[in-house]
Amino acid sequence: FSGSTRAESTLYSSAGASVSGSCDFGSLQDDKPELGSPEMPTRGSALHKWGACKPCAFMFKEGCGNGVECKFCHLCEAGERKRRKKERLTVKRDATEQTKWQQDSMATAAANYRMRLRMGC
Repeated sequence: FSGSTRAESTLYSSAGASVSGSCDFGSLQDDKPELGSPEMPTRGSALHKWGACKPCAFMFKEGCGNGVECKFCHLCEAGERKRRKKERLTVKRDATEQTKWQQDSMATAAANYRMRLRMGC
């Protein structure tokens, strides 16, 4: 691929007819904002639009000294890191409670079953 952003190809159908077409790959490359721009100030900001980034802990405190090479997002709002941590802990707590409830239910059912066996029911 010699730096060209245009590819040409010929496709052949099952009937033997050929169809020529071209694809402009330049438009795909233009969608990505330039590193250091307001749309992507750091490397870590690349996944921000999908919510898969990790907020920079220093951005709103003393300021991040890593510049554009920072692995963390500088587009997230203040408090985003704390909000996500709180959300993770809530999900984890709910899962733990659900597991505990299931274990308690199973233990109760097993105890009831053993009691019925002893009573001859």
